[in-house]
Amino acid sequence: MVLTLEMVDDIRELWLQGQLGKNVEHFHDITLGAAFELACCYCDIIKDKNPVPNIISQWMRRWPMFARACHCLENYGFENVSHSTLWSAPSWEICSAPVNGEVYGNGWELFQQRFSRSLQNNAFSRSLALALAGALAEMSDNISEHSAPQDSVSAHGIVGFHVSPYRATFSVADLGQGVLSSLRKNPKWLYLDNSADALLEAVWNGASARIQEQQGDGFAEVHKAVSQLNGSMRYRSGGSILSVQGNLSERNINRSFGTNLAGFQLTVLCCLDTPESNEIKKIF
Repeated sequence: MVLTLEMVDDIRELWLQGQLGKNVEHFHDITLGAAFELACCYCDIIKDKNPVPNIISQWMRRWPMFARACHCLENYGFENVSHSTLWSAPSWEICSAPVNGEVYGNGWELFQQRFSRSLQNNAFSRSLALALAGALAEMSDNISEHSAPQDSVSAHGIVGFHVSPYRATFSVADLGQGVLSSLRKNPKWLYLDNSADALLEAVWNGASARIQEQQGDGFAEVHKAVSQLNGSMRYRSGGSILSVQGNLSERNINRSFGTNLAGFQLTVLCCLDTPESNEIKKIF
């Protein structure tokens, strides 16, 4: 069984109840999105000096993607992934999110180029690869710009991708102030009083924390990049989850709730519309 995003909240609750080792299913792998949200749970729980269950330590040894996500979220500042060379095209890569003033540094540009190359090596066109890399960059910029209160340093964040033939996933996550607190810095959005409405306004209606902006364009870049793809987007902030599935002509939106998790998390899964991709199980 693969550990997916839908299972993360149950694992978090079992962990907090001290029942994780007794009641958890046997998982043989983990998706990128689940690795990111579980890493956020890990960092959120251990900050209160809660013990780490043996099963979590085993998963870290078994799944390099999960271990890397935890490491990068704990360690502040941008760094290139150690297992990847500068000009390679890895199947997956995770790094700490660039902090204030470093978003467009050389190391970050090379990271985006590796993502683009990995996509092109797995049947994505060059134009589509550049669009998806640009969408990932926009969401990483979101961490730098909006994860911390006014005049504070950006919260810890991570960015990453996982690419296979006809299929790609990218994720960003931070443990910052969340969408609601960010939007409420703008007087226009002071009336918002819950994460669910704030998430919908930011993701779907372009609400921005910047007072001088009429509309934010970061999420619009994500929607544009995946508009022609058969894909899914999952946005999370606080205990609220907004899921968007399908392509531009047939898109379904679903709002749900999970346990309260600090910051903001996004996972985007997209598949090329080919006979081969129809055989791919579309899971987060």
